[in-house]
Amino acid sequence: TKGKIKSRDGLVSGIGIQVADNQKVGFASCAGFAEDSIKSTLEQAFKIAKNRPADPRFTGFVEVNQPGKDGELDKGILDHTGEDILSQISDAVKLTEKYDERLIGMTIASNNIWGGHAIANTNGVLEASLNTLNYCYANPVVLDKGERSTAFDVKIGRSVQDIAGVVGSSVDMAMKHLGSVELGESINVPTIWHPLTAGDFLGTVFQAGLNGATVVEKRNPLGEKLNEEIAVKELNLVDDGQDPTKISTTSIDYEGTGRRRTKVIENGVLKSFLFNNYYGKIFGIGSTG
Repeated sequence: TKGKIKSRDGLVSGIGIQVADNQKVGFASCAGFAEDSIKSTLEQAFKIAKNRPADPRFTGFVEVNQPGKDGELDKGILDHTGEDILSQISDAVKLTEKYDERLIGMTIASNNIWGGHAIANTNGVLEASLNTLNYCYANPVVLDKGERSTAFDVKIGRSVQDIAGVVGSSVDMAMKHLGSVELGESINVPTIWHPLTAGDFLGTVFQAGLNGATVVEKRNPLGEKLNEEIAVKELNLVDDGQDPTKISTTSIDYEGTGRRRTKVIENGVLKSFLFNNYYGKIFGIGSTG
């Protein structure tokens, strides 16, 4: 609300090289694609591998496999310039003028991201994937009779998002928080969570609990629960790397494995963990993409 609007464009590119000398594995990376930098990075990766102990569990890199499909690509993001984003933000700031004096501050941001990644290895894998992304958020501050309240809302997708809607919903949430009172005691009751809060909480839980690496390393309390009921029957969870509307959908993962749809929890029963190539081979099922 102080009228400060900033815009910045940038390009990030680079390459990562992983090498294996028998069962000694090394990795190094560099920014850009200059030939000298790539050669130096390759030499560094070999030096790292040479000085590491052999890993008897390493059996090789990703083999040639069937890639999935990329998600939706929005040409509108490619055509959306920095000036367009500034105009979008400026219009969003004007929306705040309709609120009363209790709204004392607001941070609004919009980001366009487009790019991709490519994988090649000596097993014959040679694939690439493209992606577009836009996310916008708003963080208002309201003050009423000495009571300060804040809120946060965000929209993210593969196409340009509705920043005006984000501004409106975040301010409404901040206003509703005014007048909140403590219960005064600890009680056990059902609660209703905002999707953002629920997503953050469940994402943290599942990211740790479904990590195949921790299962192999025997650091996961769910490691012995495969095909057992671990949640209510209403819970179904799918790792869907092929939903064209989702932000993480790509044709390949960052190792070169084709993305796919994996049932993780079905009717409350744990059906699968999520593995990369290394730990998937150790577990006996390969990468889940």
